[in-house]
Amino acid sequence: MEKLAHVKISKRAIELYEELNPSKSEQIKEWAAPFTDGSGKEDEIDISLQRLFNWHFYDPGSRLGDAWWGIRRSNRKRVEALAGKLTESAGSCLPETYVLAGRLAHHIQDMSSPPHVVPVYHMKDRFDGYATDKIIDVKLTPAQLDTIRNEKRKLTFETLIELLENEAKRTILKVECPVIFDGRQIADDWTDFWRKYELTGAGCGRKPCSHFGCYGKNKFGEKAGQFTPAVYDMFYKEQIASAVGETLRLLIILHGSSKEVTPNRV
Repeated sequence: MEKLAHVKISKRAIELYEELNPSKSEQIKEWAAPFTDGSGKEDEIDISLQRLFNWHFYDPGSRLGDAWWGIRRSNRKRVEALAGKLTESAGSCLPETYVLAGRLAHHIQDMSSPPHVVPVYHMKDRFDGYATDKIIDVKLTPAQLDTIRNEKRKLTFETLIELLENEAKRTILKVECPVIFDGRQIADDWTDFWRKYELTGAGCGRKPCSHFGCYGKNKFGEKAGQFTPAVYDMFYKEQIASAVGETLRLLIILHGSSKEVTPNRV
């Protein structure tokens, strides 16, 4: 996702957190900035070959074959390192804890983006920058908020990795499921836009490069058959809402931990 999208998603999640915890508004002001900055600047903090060449997927595994220099695995290691540091630092009363949380939130948010979980080279994919101006209007239903608020999870390495994996799996499922709009099915799935590596070949609109996945024959945002601007808006907002929800989950887990972070008591 673009930096601006990460910043807006994080701010929206913070707003929802404050709505759920109005008595903590002063505390929230203290950690909101480092959390948001961390989520927005993650791609700039540690520039690696994996970042430069846009190999940051959800653990694509053998679907991509052997990418040179092992780059395809480096994003997973990065996420695990951040999860480990965040687990260890919680309760240390340092603003850096929130920077770490924001950096991890960046990766969790990426998992709502199809080109991040279906292994394609997504330097020019249109999804990530499709409608960042609409993120501020994204809402979660009362039922979604209640579910997130009432979950009881401890801040552990396993829990943090689970947030990322669950979001990735939901996105893959959305790509592979029927596209329903206005009460009717308009397509079998989204694989004309993003395809798993296994689906390349004759069924792919564009010939894939070696060790890369395939985009399919359509581009996100361009009218194609039943895929109209309204359909794209619906799908994009649903994915952004999911990213906001998972970011909110991370904040609730962080503050619900027995090692609750209190940066105002340094």
